[in-house]
Amino acid sequence: SQANPLVIFLPLWVGFMGFLMLIMSTNTGVIGASRVTYSMARYKIMPIWFSKIDPKFRVPTRTIVIFTLASIGFVLFVWFMGTYRISKEDPTVILGDLYNYGALVSFMIVNLALIRLRNKRPELYRPYKSPFAFNVNFRGKDTIVPILPVLGFTVCLFVWILVLNLHEIGKIVGTLWFIVGIVLYLMYRRHIKLNWKEPLPGTLVTHPDIAHELHPEIAEEIKRRDNM
Repeated sequence: SQANPLVIFLPLWVGFMGFLMLIMSTNTGVIGASRVTYSMARYKIMPIWFSKIDPKFRVPTRTIVIFTLASIGFVLFVWFMGTYRISKEDPTVILGDLYNYGALVSFMIVNLALIRLRNKRPELYRPYKSPFAFNVNFRGKDTIVPILPVLGFTVCLFVWILVLNLHEIGKIVGTLWFIVGIVLYLMYRRHIKLNWKEPLPGTLVTHPDIAHELHPEIAEEIKRRDNM
């Protein structure tokens, strides 16, 4: 009934909450992507140019600016595609497909990397370990398999297969995007004369006793925290 105040209030409330969630999601995406790129640049997975820290605010300003501009570019892309009807498919759906493709592949790799790191570097300092692990014999070796990363990988793989089957443009463009990223990474590593899987000296050591040496920009904070 139109006389019910909830009929008027609830749609406004849902719209307002959706607006806030989009703002928070966008802010988190820009901040998260900029920090990940900064970290990758420190380990020379991406150009070192991205690892520059602002001397006053102590944040990776270059990556923040780049990803803010990229976000604006995506908005303009949706507007351009929708205004001039370049594609029959909704441009927001295309953008969502690309995001889902890249995010799901990233999540799958992270889950697999956690399992591999647990077994390849068991001596690493770990303040927290993923619980509920079991042991299996793999290639004659006792292998630790945490359940949570297995579940995470399986769910992401299932959703990723759905994206490939149900979204034609996302499947094509996402795959090309992924291939281009791999090629650029291999070219950059070759340019700096590093093997594609060769770690940098010192990056394999993460014990808190030497953490301040790996992170000089926050050395004093790390030492103070460790002495508490």
